Amino acid sequence: MKRSLQREFYKFYHQRVPLYGAVILLVLMLYTTVSQSGISENVIVHGFGAGQWITIIMVAIASSFVAMEYQNRTIMTLFYKSNNQATIFFAKFLVISSMADY
Repeated sequence: MKRSLQREFYKFYHQRVPLYGAVILLVLMLYTTVSQSGISENVIVHGFGAGQWITIIMVAIASSFVAMEYQNRTIMTLFYKSNNQATIFFAKFLVISSMADY
């Protein structure tokens, strides 16, 4: 399991999609601020609308992370090398759920 997690974190941090997600989050937060009548106390309390955007961006990044495995056919290699397919999916789930720390 430790080796699977190391592989998944390595693959995740060497992709450009999470970086693009962070940039898009900043742009969307600025859009939320500009679309209203300036920065008010309500906008600051709600974190510049980050709560609604983070969920959407996390789903997009997670789906591209898993789709990349199937597109490059590396998931088959992982299944072949591992003795338990559940550990592969659990490692992917842990990496995706820890994505908020990135």
